[in-house]
Amino acid sequence: MNFYEAKLKFIKNTIGKANRVLSFDLETLVKDSSFLNQERIIAISVTTSDGKTDVFTSEADSDEEEYAILKKFNDLIGNFKPEVITGFNHAAYDIPLIYTKLVKLSYSRQLWHLKFFLGTSFIADMMYICAMDLFPDTGEYKIRGLRKVLEMPKYLLLPLERKKDLVIIDGKNIAEAIEMLWKSDRNKFIQYCEGDTKDVITLYDYI
Repeated sequence: MNFYEAKLKFIKNTIGKANRVLSFDLETLVKDSSFLNQERIIAISVTTSDGKTDVFTSEADSDEEEYAILKKFNDLIGNFKPEVITGFNHAAYDIPLIYTKLVKLSYSRQLWHLKFFLGTSFIADMMYICAMDLFPDTGEYKIRGLRKVLEMPKYLLLPLERKKDLVIIDGKNIAEAIEMLWKSDRNKFIQYCEGDTKDVITLYDYI
């Protein structure tokens, strides 16, 4: 057994009996090219292991709308009490971005459930777990984007949503396409948001 197989086995043995698993994903407006700088959260998609999916969307590009959807996420996570929080690259992007927002809040507006469960739940980043899971099939440990992961032969028969193509729009990069859908086609935007968290929790359950 190589390192990646042993590591994946350890993770499965550690969290395999968890009953409350939560997958989440943020959608943002990118206001400049700096990573985690000036990014506005406009939607939070959440899928839980009881089969429920919620998408909290902001109605405007404002601090108050952003706070409102973070508070809804805070309330959901406080009620669900996840043992495992999963996502795709959420350990390096979504969670750090949330913390950049939390540190700016006054004490009276702090979102304590988010702080508690992001600090105490097992953080299982599927970007790395899928790379380890695919290692025996591909012979290489390779980090892939979610779109590429969903196309891998090993996962083709899984009941995945595969909504990534909704943000493939001629003349637009991904960030521009997301903003366009948010502004002009809310139904497709919500489908896109739901697809990511549903697919991540399906991959989590399979692996």
